[in-house]
Amino acid sequence: MHDAKMKQLPVLFTRFEDLTTNPEVELTNIMKFLLNVTDITGTNAERRVKEVIAKGKDATVLYQLKDNTRTLNTNVKRYNKEQLAYIEHEMKDIMYYFGYAKIKEDPENYTGFHDYPVTDPELLKTYM
Repeated sequence: MHDAKMKQLPVLFTRFEDLTTNPEVELTNIMKFLLNVTDITGTNAERRVKEVIAKGKDATVLYQLKDNTRTLNTNVKRYNKEQLAYIEHEMKDIMYYFGYAKIKEDPENYTGFHDYPVTDPELLKTYM
């Protein structure tokens, strides 16, 4: 994470939620990152992304998923209040960085799972 923030190494973060809700954009971004290009239009990489997308959501299934596996934030019930509070406090910078912070400035964020009623101005600069 430190290297990514300092931009010392090429790093691409792909969130599971984005990959499942918008796979074509995310797969395209992955291909562009891997090939170190800004555009894959007309390439075999673009063709492969389109082939995978055309197969639908089951194209890359290696095993049968449970119905709720593709649902966001389904495992929050497995944590008690103290554990959630610990995560929210200790991982606050990461929650902001990856967009898992629920903040008043972005009420439409569907991945805002951790409630931060008072926005940290410094962390807001790194938000998503």
